Amino acid sequence: MSISESKRCVAIYHSIAAEDQPRNAQTASYLEQHVARATWQAFVVECKEDYELLYREVRVKRKIPINIIIVPNGKLEPIRRMYSDRKMNILKTEHGFHEYLDETCTAPDPIMAAMIAKHNIDKVLVGGDAVAHSLLTKGLEEFITTREDGNGNIAACYFYTDPQLKMTLKHTLSASRYSGRPGKNEDQIGPAKVLQSGIDPSEKERLVKTIADAKEIVERLTPDIEEYQAEYDKIHAHGQTLSVQQKEARRTKNDYGAYKMRLKNQRDKVRDAEEAASKDNDREKSRLIAQIKKLVQLSIKSGEDASKAYAEVLKSTKVITGVKMTEHGLSESLRKLK
Repeated sequence: MSISESKRCVAIYHSIAAEDQPRNAQTASYLEQHVARATWQAFVVECKEDYELLYREVRVKRKIPINIIIVPNGKLEPIRRMYSDRKMNILKTEHGFHEYLDETCTAPDPIMAAMIAKHNIDKVLVGGDAVAHSLLTKGLEEFITTREDGNGNIAACYFYTDPQLKMTLKHTLSASRYSGRPGKNEDQIGPAKVLQSGIDPSEKERLVKTIADAKEIVERLTPDIEEYQAEYDKIHAHGQTLSVQQKEARRTKNDYGAYKMRLKNQRDKVRDAEEAASKDNDREKSRLIAQIKKLVQLSIKSGEDASKAYAEVLKSTKVITGVKMTEHGLSESLRKLK
C-alpha cells in the first residue's frame, strides 16, 4: 500500500516482497529464484525527491540498509512481449508452456514495473511437465532461441517441472556470437522462503519492522517537508523581486552620478563666464550677462535634477540594505532546509 499526501506527490511503496502476491507456492519459488534478494528488500518510489527523503532519513540517519528503486510517476509502460502471439501459441500448444513469469503474480503497477526493469520477468516463460518431453524430442532449445525472422539467435529463460527427475528446473539459454549455438545453464529450484507464507518467519518479521519504521518516518516528516518547500518557494519569489529592485537602485545611483557631473560642468562654465565678464566692455558684458543668466537657469535646473536623483539614491540605498538583509535571511533559511 502506498503512502500518499495531497499537497505533495509522496508515493513510497513497501518492500517489493511485501507488495508482490504470487499465485501459489510453486510460482513463488520461481519468482524468488529469478529476482535478486536485494530487489525483494527494496522500496519503490515515484520520484527523485522521495528517493532522497527515504535515503536520507532511513539509510543515512538511522543506518537501516534498505535498497530504493525509482519508477518515474509509478507508471507501468505497456509490455512488449519477447515472442509474437503466433510463436507463443506454438510454445503453449506444442511445447507445454503456460504463460510469462510476470503473469504468475499480482502487484501494484510501480512494483511490477520495478521487477520488469530489474529482472525482465516479462520475458521469462513458465511451463509444466510437457516442456521436459519437448526438450528431448521436439528440438525445443533450437526453436525457442531462433529469431522469428530466421536471422540469428536470441537468449531465452524458462521454468518447468521434470517428472522423471521429480524436480523443478530453470533453464537459461544465451546466444553465442561465435559458434552460433546457445550456451545453457540449468538451476534446480527449491521452495520459496521470503515469498512463501509461514516459512522463515524471522525474515518476514525483519521486513515488517523495516516497513513500519520507514512508514513512520515518512508520515512524520512529510508535513515538515511540505512546509519547508512552501517557505522556500515564498522566499525564492521574494528574492527575485528584490533582485529587480536592486538593479533599479543601481541604475538610479548611476543617473545621480551623471547629474552631479553635469552640474559641475555648468558651474565651471558660469565661473568662466563671470571672469570674462569682469574684464570686457559694457556691450560684451551685456552679452556675457545674458549668457550667465542662461547658464544660471541651466545650473538651477541641473541642481533640481541632482536633488531628485539624490533622493532616489537615498531610497535605493534603503532598498539595497533590505536586499542584503533578505539575502542573509534567505541563505540561512536554505541552510536550514538542507
